[in-house]
Order: sequence, then C-alpha cells, then structure tokens
Amino acid sequence: MKLTKDVFKINAHEVTHVIAEFIKLHFGKMGKTGIVTPISGGLDSSVVVSLCVKAVGKDNVVGLMLPERDGNDEAEKYARVIAQHLGIKTHKVNISRTMKAVGIYNSIICWIPFKSLRTSLARKFMQADGGNYYKKCREGKEGKFWQDVVTKQIARTYAKQRVRMLHAFKFADEHDLMVVGCAHKSEDLAGLFVKFGVDDNADLMPIKNLFRSHLLQLADHLGVPPEISGRSPNPDVVPGVTDKYLDILGVESERVDLIFYGLENNIDLGDIAKELGLSVEKVQEIKHTMDKSHYQRNPCLAPLF
Repeated sequence: MKLTKDVFKINAHEVTHVIAEFIKLHFGKMGKTGIVTPISGGLDSSVVVSLCVKAVGKDNVVGLMLPERDGNDEAEKYARVIAQHLGIKTHKVNISRTMKAVGIYNSIICWIPFKSLRTSLARKFMQADGGNYYKKCREGKEGKFWQDVVTKQIARTYAKQRVRMLHAFKFADEHDLMVVGCAHKSEDLAGLFVKFGVDDNADLMPIKNLFRSHLLQLADHLGVPPEISGRSPNPDVVPGVTDKYLDILGVESERVDLIFYGLENNIDLGDIAKELGLSVEKVQEIKHTMDKSHYQRNPCLAPLF
C-alpha cells in the first residue's frame, strides 16, 4: 500500500451532504432555537460552521468567539472573516477574567510583561534539544524542577479549554442553542486536544471521524476562504506553538495523518517510516503518543459487572 495523500481522497460533495443531513436531523430532534459553534478562524471550526450553515441556514447559526489575554491575536481576525463570508451572527466573550480568577495567569511565563517576549521565550523552550525538551520534561526526564514547571503549565493550558467549554455551554443554555463542536480524528489520535475542554465537548461533533486531510477537501468544496484553509494548525492556547503537529510532534500534519492511517491498517512501522521518509524511531514516538493518550479519548472509565 502506498502511503500518499490519495488514501484520503473523498467525494467532498457526498460527505458534505451526509454531514449536513446529520446536523439537520439532530437539530430537529433537540428542538433548539439555533446552533452555536465556537470559532477560532482556523480550518476545523470554519469547516464546521460552514456545514452548520448548509444544514440549517445562516440565520440559525451563531459563531462564538472566546478570546483571552494570551490568545492568538489572529484568531478573532480570521473568525470574523469566516463569519462575514457566511453571513452569520457572532458573539464575543472575553474570558480573561475567568482565567485570572482560577489562577491560569499565575505561571512563571505570565510574569513576563510583554506578550511578544513571552511567546518568544516559550518557543525557544519548545524547540530546545531539537524540539524534544518539552516532551522530556513532560515525561520527567529532565529533572523534577522542569517537570513541575511543565506539568503546571500544561494544567493551566488544559484549564483554558475547559473555561472555554464552560462559557460555550453557558451561552448556549442562555439562548437555547445546540452546541456543535470541531473535534476531528487527527487531533484525537495524537492527543492534541483537552479532555473535557471546548474541543472535546458538544452536543454534536460532525467531523469527529474525519482526518485533517479530509477537512482540507471539505473546506475547498464549501468555499472556505483560502487565507483560512491555508493557515497552520495553531492551537491558540500554548505560547510559542504556531503549528501543533510540527512544534509538538515534530512532523507536519499531512505525514502525521499518514502515520495514523498506516497504524490503523496494520502496516509495519518500518514500512511506514520508509514510505514517509522518516526514521523508525520517529514513527514509534508518534505511535507511543497515540497509545499514551488513549485515556483522553474515553470520557470516563468504569468497571463492568
């Protein structure tokens, strides 16, 4: 089997129709007055909100923007681009006060006065030791001090997405709306999402079983503006990270998708590495990341009787 982008080729028209009908069906069953989707101006949320408009019409869809003090400055800009493109209503809630109240801004990096400097230093930390320093600290391989620092920063990062989830459902409940989320398979398998965060909780997750490589095709079919579909997958919550696949996993999203595809189809690790021009160690590392994040993909575990 050749591991090329062709393995992800879909009939975008047909898939769009199936998903739009899925949204329309469950929207009718829930009996809500409309749909709200958190939008960040990225590929995932832009595809989802476009699918929602196709399903129920622009007048029934709200794009929710949830900016915070240390978030990506471009998120709101591109969120407004997709909202204007689709003609949907938007609502903005600055969640910085909530973040501050729960201590999210108490980390060492937040003491640095300028956002640009905070981002620069965080990026240097992420890229140290060939891009592996963050992962080594996360796994306790660089001493207790750095492990504690990284663990606490990760906890605060996770809390950001959980605060966003809280505000998304609060807004939805206040206006009797159905929450439609943007989780997809690439993020799920890589563990690049926050369990119980805004990227893991919704009434519907219409692209949950699609890879990012599929979403690029849907974006083209749906007419998502190229300046959005061409953006790097920026998580908007981790300082210094502008591409969560490349910066955290060390491999761009297209090849990460192909690694997961190969693993799902029981292709030998050596063959995957050879096909994609990677070392076997790198493929093993990403497989380890997938295996280790398994608990994140299960809402809760309970014994069977």
